[in-house]
Amino acid sequence: MLEIRDISFAYEKGKPMLKKVSMAFQRGEITGILGANGSGKSTLMKVIMRLLLPQQGEIFYENRAVGKKKKSLLTYRQAVNLVFQNPEQQLFFSLVRDDVAMALENLGFSDEEIARRVQGALGRMGILELADAPIQYLSYGQKKRVAIADVLALQPHYLLLDEPTAGLDPSGREKMLQTMKELASQGVGIILSSHDMDLMYEACDYAYLLREGELISEGTKDVFFQQEELLRTAGLESPWIVQMHQMIGTPLVSSRSDFIQFLQRRM
Repeated sequence: MLEIRDISFAYEKGKPMLKKVSMAFQRGEITGILGANGSGKSTLMKVIMRLLLPQQGEIFYENRAVGKKKKSLLTYRQAVNLVFQNPEQQLFFSLVRDDVAMALENLGFSDEEIARRVQGALGRMGILELADAPIQYLSYGQKKRVAIADVLALQPHYLLLDEPTAGLDPSGREKMLQTMKELASQGVGIILSSHDMDLMYEACDYAYLLREGELISEGTKDVFFQQEELLRTAGLESPWIVQMHQMIGTPLVSSRSDFIQFLQRRM
C-alpha cells in the first residue's frame, strides 16, 4: 500500500497549498484526485513523488516511511513514478527505443534486461512499431504513450498520471482510458489527476476531492460522483452519466459503452 498522512506543503510561508491531506492507494486500482485549478492536485502529485518535500506529514510505502536519503529515494522512485502532463518534459533522446532505455541504463541493468524491458514497455503501450522512430516526428498522443513507456520500463507498482488525456483527440482519449484499465488489471496502482470528469468517472474505482488544499470528500465512484452540490462548491460538475441518472432516472452505469447498450435494449 502507498499512503500519505497529514501532508502539508507551502511554496511560500503562510500560503499553504496542502493542508493535512491523508490518502491511501491500492495496487490494482485506479484512484482519482479531483479539484479545480489551484486546489493542489499537481502539487500533491509532486509531493507523492518526493519532488517536493512537505513541511508536515509522511509518505508511507509498504508500511515504511519514505526516507530523504538518495538510496531510499532511488528505490522508492522505481516503485512509484510520475508521468507529467506535458510529455516533452520526460523525453530526452532522439529515438523512442533509446529514450525508454535511458533510466534502465542509468541504473546499471544488463543489455539483455534492458532490451527485454524496453520491448515489454512498448508492447504494453501498443507502440512496438515506433521503437526506432524519431521522437520529434511523433504525434502528441504518441509522445504521451512513449512517456508512459519510459516509466513502465522500470516496472513500477504505482503510476501517477497528471492529466493524461490533455491534448488528445477522442480516439487517443479512449486508448488512454483502456491502457489505464489494462495496467490496473495487471496489478499496477494508478493515481490519476484530471479535469475530465467523464474520464474520471469511467476510470476510477475510488476518488478524493481537494478544495483549496484541503481534502473535503472521498469515496467509491458510485457514491462520490453523485455529490452534485459538493462537486459544484469545488468548481466541478457531475459526469454526464450521473447527470442523466439524476435528471431522468437512467441506470447509473459504469461507462459510456454500458449506457449505449442500455439505450439499444430500450429501442
